[in-house]
Amino acid sequence: MIGVVIAIAAMWVYAFFFAPRTSPDRMPDRAWDVAAESLCATNKATIDALPSARSFKDVQPRIDALRQRADVGEQVTNLLVERVDALRALPTTDARTISLSQRWLRDYDVYIGDRRRQIESWRAGENKPFAESANERKQPASDRMDAFARLNRMPSCAVPQDIG
Repeated sequence: MIGVVIAIAAMWVYAFFFAPRTSPDRMPDRAWDVAAESLCATNKATIDALPSARSFKDVQPRIDALRQRADVGEQVTNLLVERVDALRALPTTDARTISLSQRWLRDYDVYIGDRRRQIESWRAGENKPFAESANERKQPASDRMDAFARLNRMPSCAVPQDIG
């Protein structure tokens, strides 16, 4: 019984005084995420200036609405490709930042592929729900992408809400 109490006390001492206080997904190179946020903010402003999905709700026939939405979706996807390419080019020498940012950008690559499949379905006249790939944790890739962007103070780098 005394051993259990000592073990619990030791756990709390460790938790309050010795355990790391940062998330394992927090990038150490703070300059990288500042540069990324600036880059994403500019890219996001361009995306936000495009017509929203709601702007096509009254277009008839429905096939024309889907094709118009596909055109805008393709523009946004191309802007996201530019974003990812520019983020990959941001310099850092910190190995942890490189590893974390590259994992995040690989998730973006998967998400962009999902967007392209959705756009093709719209061009084919299908209005099916957006099917986003799941990551190894069985959650949509965008969930981890957005959480990573929030954690690293890059809110403009979150996934745009134009397609799903």
